[in-house]
Amino acid sequence: SGEHGDGLVRSHLNQALFGDKVMRAFKAIKKLFDPENLMNPGKILTDEEPFSHLKTPPLEEKLHTFLDFAPDGGFPMAVDLCNGNGACRKSDGLMCPSFQATKNEYDSTRGRANALKALFSGRLDHKSLASEEIEEILDLCLACKGCKVECPASVDMAKMKSEVLYKLRKKRGASLADRLFANLPKLLKWARYLPTNSKLAKRLLKMDPERPLPEVASERLSKWFKGYTQKGPFTAEASLLSDTFLEHVETEIGKSAIKLLNSLGIHVRLVSQGCCGRPAFSKGDLEGAKKQVLALMKHIGHRPLIVLEPSCASMLTDDLLNLLGHDNEEAKRVARQVTLIEPFLIEHFKRYPDLFPKGEHRRCLIHTHCHQKASPDKNATYQLLKLTGFDPIEIPSGCCGMAGSFGLEAKHKEITKEIANLKLLPFLDQHQGLPIISNGGSCRLQISFFRGIKPDHIVQFLGKENV
Repeated sequence: SGEHGDGLVRSHLNQALFGDKVMRAFKAIKKLFDPENLMNPGKILTDEEPFSHLKTPPLEEKLHTFLDFAPDGGFPMAVDLCNGNGACRKSDGLMCPSFQATKNEYDSTRGRANALKALFSGRLDHKSLASEEIEEILDLCLACKGCKVECPASVDMAKMKSEVLYKLRKKRGASLADRLFANLPKLLKWARYLPTNSKLAKRLLKMDPERPLPEVASERLSKWFKGYTQKGPFTAEASLLSDTFLEHVETEIGKSAIKLLNSLGIHVRLVSQGCCGRPAFSKGDLEGAKKQVLALMKHIGHRPLIVLEPSCASMLTDDLLNLLGHDNEEAKRVARQVTLIEPFLIEHFKRYPDLFPKGEHRRCLIHTHCHQKASPDKNATYQLLKLTGFDPIEIPSGCCGMAGSFGLEAKHKEITKEIANLKLLPFLDQHQGLPIISNGGSCRLQISFFRGIKPDHIVQFLGKENV
């Protein structure tokens, strides 16, 4: 009845497909040629329930999730996307940073998926995602999104981890460190008045005592912007997101971006009314992340929204839909508006090529943030630098090992160093003296800590080169 037979999963449909008369004929022929039912018993002709032989039976109770897993058919089906092919056990590329460092199946995407499958199928004693064992299994997932793009089955472990952390948070509350980092905008607002790099502060936050924490800028970007005069003529307009770090810590990057955009004839509207929700999302505070991003969306408007930090861009293009629902029209509109600065400038370059003076084919290094590598714009930094006359070299690194606050935490002190040493740090050592461009705030912190070099964001680099 089919090229390869209908198999167990379709056998229960044969009655409706062929009708009583044909099914009686099938049974008669089967009995005539196979009276003892030895040939493929239970296939085609069966009275069993259609899902009785599935390796992962459906959950007895529906699993309610905060994030929208509907496109995958629910959380258990999202886990079941892992078909065990083992692509996550490779030693290059983005996926999976922790496995590349430890070579332990336990730390691979497949290992984590199998643990979740065991939970859903009843092979683990636990009845809930909110268990310490599941938390431990997911602890070394850096939420790099590499599995979503490099796994042939597009397993999204970063999304699953956020949901698990949310359920753990609801069950037992959150630690002081997790609450503070989830509310990073408020933390940074008050940090200028507190001794953030004191031993006591690091001990309370369970931070690596050797790691310096980022210093808060003396003036917020939005305050500087109010006194800044944009000089035209202008041929285009765009909004620029003053993300949490840009607003409170790396204000110089924001200033460089605004001045660069102005020099290219682009009038800037600064959006500084809130956080995209990435810090809260990464700590499992999904309710907080939703409140933050809904507040921000009220101020985005309808212009293109340029985002300088790749993890903020992925929050507003990818996780926003997971948070608000894939059928949320406002979320889809915002996701379409958001752009990293490189693709925006590449399009502007095509319209106004004379505005972009050529560089002198200077060589430079690029370390691309994980979330940009996991996006359609993974090559945009390289492309923009080529267009403006530079000779960029893409560092063949995966994750830098920092991943937000992951690399700052004392318990991750060794693994973050091991991941950085896989490709990134040795490549830097082999190419000393070349300028380094890294758009991820986490990546810049990691490189600065281990090598004492402060990479530029691309807007700083182009600004220095008078492009």
